[in-house]
Amino acid sequence: APHPPPAPMAPPRPRPLAPAEPADAAFQLRPVGASVADIGGIFERYVARVDARIAKSMESAEVLMQAAQEDGSEATEWFWLVRSGKATAPTTAETADGLCVFRVKRMSTTIGQLLHLSVTDFSWVEEAIDSVKERMFSWLPIRSIRATLWYCEFDGEFQLFKDLEAC
Repeated sequence: APHPPPAPMAPPRPRPLAPAEPADAAFQLRPVGASVADIGGIFERYVARVDARIAKSMESAEVLMQAAQEDGSEATEWFWLVRSGKATAPTTAETADGLCVFRVKRMSTTIGQLLHLSVTDFSWVEEAIDSVKERMFSWLPIRSIRATLWYCEFDGEFQLFKDLEAC
């Protein structure tokens, strides 16, 4: 006896749209778009423009380069921060207003690990934090964001950069 024809397959579920960039965010996040081999030099050119107190308070360049080697679900994501409303020309290490590097970490709960966040003008740091938090929570399947602030030597003493810690 002939077999009945197979039942038609259900249409595929539509993929959810990626969240739109918040219209009122102070910063847009633009992918750095560099190879792992090039990211070190790009980072060094950018961080030379940043207040050393901010740069030293986040993960070191060495840690960031090691993290950049990882791939898969816990790979780092590198984004330039660009003031909203700024020209749409390509963003480079010499023109970016800031940089953030984060990744998803799966532990007992899934978190966003913020490895680096800096801006070229410290007066923008709170707006940068808000923009990055909004982007991470809307794009990543995370419950919280964790960042480490390191003690650094300032004026001959090891201490936290209090202005950054206050944000």
